[in-house]
Amino acid sequence: PDSEFRRSHNLSTFETILKKHEITDADLVYIGKITHEIEINFWGERKLEESEKVEREVKEIISDSKDGHECFHRSFIYFDGLLQRLETEKGGRK
Repeated sequence: PDSEFRRSHNLSTFETILKKHEITDADLVYIGKITHEIEINFWGERKLEESEKVEREVKEIISDSKDGHECFHRSFIYFDGLLQRLETEKGGRK
């Protein structure tokens, strides 16, 4: 609970990191919206179709990983790939 980077009632952990470091890259902000829906709005209606897919795929990474190190490694690869895909598909959100 004393961690600098954590979920709060209105920000996902990822959004907290973006805010702290004043990151405004549109694709990263979009990923923040996805993580918000997963971490904060888990009972509400999803507005981004991407959110359900990301949540499902991250849960698979968690369940298929043999330990925390593998889970982190695979998660970093996953989110790097998501960012690259967003930049490519939409030409970046600028």
